[in-house]
Amino acid sequence: MNRNKKIIIWDFDGTMYPINPYDAECYLLKTASREMSLLKAAASAIRIRFDQKHLFSKQFKKYYIRYLMGCSRSLIDITAEYIASTIPKSETEQYHELKELGWKQYIISCGTYDICIKVLEILNISDCFTKISANKFIFRENRISGMNIIVNDGKMKPIIMEKILNEHKENRAELSQVIAVGDGYTDIPLLNRVKTPVLIDWDGGNHSSPANSKLIHISRPSEILKILHKHA
Repeated sequence: MNRNKKIIIWDFDGTMYPINPYDAECYLLKTASREMSLLKAAASAIRIRFDQKHLFSKQFKKYYIRYLMGCSRSLIDITAEYIASTIPKSETEQYHELKELGWKQYIISCGTYDICIKVLEILNISDCFTKISANKFIFRENRISGMNIIVNDGKMKPIIMEKILNEHKENRAELSQVIAVGDGYTDIPLLNRVKTPVLIDWDGGNHSSPANSKLIHISRPSEILKILHKHA
C-alpha cells in the first residue's frame, strides 16, 4: 500500500479500553449523580442498569443528555482520568507505531467526543489520530447544556467512513484499504463493509461475535500489529 492509502478506523468504548463494568458514558452518569437531585440520580441509576442489559439502547442518548443537563464540565475530566487508568501503557504504544508506519487512524464512536479526546490527551496519543467523529457536548458557563449528535447509531459509521474515503480521494483510498476495529453490535454495520474487519474482546471469549466469517478476532488493541502484515 502507498503510505497515504492506509486507514484504520477504531471504535472507542469497549475497543480502546475494556468495559469493566461501565463504559465512559455510564461512568460519567454515575460520577454526575453527586450533582443531581435524588430523583434524577435514581432515574439515572436505573438507566445505567438498562444500558448494561442492552435494554432500550436506542433511547439511552436522550436520557443521557437529559440527566447531565446542568452538570459541571469538570466531571468529564474525572471520568476521563478513570477510563485512562484502565488502559495499560502496553496498550497505547501501538498507536504511535501505526502512525510511524504511515497509517491514518480515525475514531468513529457512538460515544462522547469530550471524554474520548480527554482520554487520548491523558495517554499522550491524541496526535496519533487524524480525526475523531463522536457526539459533542454543548456547554454554557462550563456546564453541560446539550449535545450535538453526530454518530447516533451504528448505521452512521459506514456513512462517516465514506466521507473519510472521499477526503482521501486524491490518494485513491479505497474500501479494500480500510481496517475497522470494533467490539460490538454498533460496529457491525462498519465491520460488514470493510475488507479487513477486526473484532476485539478484552475478555477473550468473543461473546458478542456477529455472524461474519471474515472477522479477525483479537483480545487487545496491541494485537493489531501482528495481523497487519497478513491481512492488510
